[in-house]
Amino acid sequence: MKKVVALFILIAILSTIVISWPTIRKNYFPEKEAEHLINKYYQSLINEEYEEAFDVLLLYDGEGNGTDVFSFDTTLTKEQAKDFYMEKIAFLKKQDYTIKDYNITDVEYADGHTFWHHLMLEVEVNGTKQKYHETAHLREEKLLIGEKDDPFVQYRDGRMKVKLEKPALE
Repeated sequence: MKKVVALFILIAILSTIVISWPTIRKNYFPEKEAEHLINKYYQSLINEEYEEAFDVLLLYDGEGNGTDVFSFDTTLTKEQAKDFYMEKIAFLKKQDYTIKDYNITDVEYADGHTFWHHLMLEVEVNGTKQKYHETAHLREEKLLIGEKDDPFVQYRDGRMKVKLEKPALE
């Protein structure tokens, strides 16, 4: 009888941990939560599941809104932002741009608790493969993509004030 009670308690504890793991990961392991969102974002882009990629992005206008302070808000409603994001993705498709692979290469810490991930992307543009470095940062439980090398990043990140015109390539 003691073994049955012990087994029941063990199953109850394990079930509680499994059910609450997303909350535990979010609150106590933010680096793992960021990795989870990074993997979801880039894998969604590779699999052409753009609505899933949109759902993890931090949406922002990227303007100072009349001040020198950079704004991490958007004036668009969620539906307007989603429609514009899909326009940006359609623009990328016209440019024959696809992400083929990605790799998290490093986690960098600034002050002991602020961190961001460095990534290496393999991208194909007009049949030519390129490798680009970029960063991803967890902010307000969403993913903020930091521009590095990829001239097309603004057409797949959360920035909402973007002109849909082909970037100057090097």
